[in-house]
Amino acid sequence: MNHGYKEVKEGTIQIQKTGEKFTSIRDSVNDMFGNIQYISDYLSEFAISSQKMNSSIQAITAISEESASGVEQTLASTQQSTSAMDEVAGSAADLARLAEELNELVHQFKV
Repeated sequence: MNHGYKEVKEGTIQIQKTGEKFTSIRDSVNDMFGNIQYISDYLSEFAISSQKMNSSIQAITAISEESASGVEQTLASTQQSTSAMDEVAGSAADLARLAEELNELVHQFKV
């Protein structure tokens, strides 16, 4: 009977130790779950930040393309203005030459 009582007592101790191990495992799993949840939240925030950054980059790209287009239009207008000024300068030179010729012709006549 003592022998049976001793075995029951040892079994009870083993069951308590096993329960303690399961409790320790449960606590470790809960800690791991908390860490996984923290990492998941962090990755979600990182994804949102990445999307915002991507949107900003796309906006900057669009503005840069519009600016480049504006610069090209300004360059084309400047080239047209330069060309028109060259034509005006040429016409002015022709007009000055014609005025000189007219002046010479006028001096040929004496009143």
